[in-house]
Amino acid sequence: MLRETIYRDTIKDLEPLSGEIEMDETMSGGRRSGKRGWRASGKNIVFGIYQRKGKVLIFSISSRARETMMPFITRYTKTGSLYYTDDWFAYTSLPIRENHVVLLKEKGIPKG
Repeated sequence: MLRETIYRDTIKDLEPLSGEIEMDETMSGGRRSGKRGWRASGKNIVFGIYQRKGKVLIFSISSRARETMMPFITRYTKTGSLYYTDDWFAYTSLPIRENHVVLLKEKGIPKG
């Protein structure tokens, strides 16, 4: 509870990030037997926003859906930034916010 209080107090007055911004989501948690990857149980989804040569923001989110991620993007990034993301469908509305570069991946590794 103390960590949550410190986190909320720190982030409430945070200025939105701008410039070149990278975003991605991943799973976090210990090894589990059974299903792997995005369908694995008992893991948490973590969403990161990285301002190149700047700050990194990390959020624990309930799903990878656009409705879950877009509020974080609109609150913590400035319109006019240059966004770098993968081709996950939740990022498809980013061109509305300005510049958007999509990096294609194959098995989690960016393709040249």
